[in-house]
Amino acid sequence: MSNKIENGDYVKTDNNSLERVELIDDVAQSAKVLLRAKRGEFYPDKNFGSRLSTVEGENANAYALEYARQALYELDGVFVLKAEAQGDTIDFTLLINNEERQVSIDTDGNI
Repeated sequence: MSNKIENGDYVKTDNNSLERVELIDDVAQSAKVLLRAKRGEFYPDKNFGSRLSTVEGENANAYALEYARQALYELDGVFVLKAEAQGDTIDFTLLINNEERQVSIDTDGNI
């Protein structure tokens, strides 16, 4: 288990400790970080992140799907099933170890 992150910040519980997440949700968090990071801007690894910030136009869903698959190909047990672009938000359906999870990102922001 690891600490839960929402909107770039750790989530605290009512007793002021950090909230924890299970393995599947931890993998979903890692996927979200990879999808939100702009590919080529992370100095130690130029292949870290995605090109999702460039997605627009009538083929936005197809490009979002392919860019997400490219960004997440090294995550074991993770497959991108579907991408739906709506304005600056892209909703993804991920298959993580045979369990579906939903991840949404805002392409305007970065990590």
